[in-house]
Amino acid sequence: MAFNIQNFADNLAAYGSLQTNKFDIRIPLPATLVGVIAPELLSFRADRVDMPGLLFDSVDARRYGVGPVIKTPSNKSRFNEVSISFIETGSGEIHRTFYDWLQSIVDFGGSGGPLSRSPTFLTGYKRDYAVGMQIKVYNNSGTRQSASGRGPIMELNMIDAFPISLGDNNLSWSNNNELFRTTVVFAYTYHQLVYGTEV
Repeated sequence: MAFNIQNFADNLAAYGSLQTNKFDIRIPLPATLVGVIAPELLSFRADRVDMPGLLFDSVDARRYGVGPVIKTPSNKSRFNEVSISFIETGSGEIHRTFYDWLQSIVDFGGSGGPLSRSPTFLTGYKRDYAVGMQIKVYNNSGTRQSASGRGPIMELNMIDAFPISLGDNNLSWSNNNELFRTTVVFAYTYHQLVYGTEV
């Protein structure tokens, strides 16, 4: 069957499309960082998110001991880490917030000042640093209209999320017009993807 541009255009018009720039993130801060920065600032300043996929581990097997290798899914699933890039504030609040968050997970920096102490490199309790994060994807009108109300097209809820990496920054005298971005990688226990939820 020959390609028909009109059929292609009709299909796009009938089913629409999603764009990668219609998203929102929600990152509640752990109790130790409440009041340091407004969580809404993180939502406004997030300019790139790698929405995670899902991967099942598989085992190679031969059904009768011989013949072709067959992939068999195992009950071990892997949830990819999430990388989020933030446009930094003029006073570096986002970078400091995530640095302090990482410090609350593993004491790698100790403390400064007159009562300074060396780092212990001890890990905190997960209940004290893990949070529930959300990534929401919207259509071009910003909402999903349905009988049940308005809401995002997709909502990815990440359970027990916490930062594991604060990215490097390349500083250069020649980068006159480039914005400073703070890139953070998050790990989490598992995620739940819901379609068409209400706000």
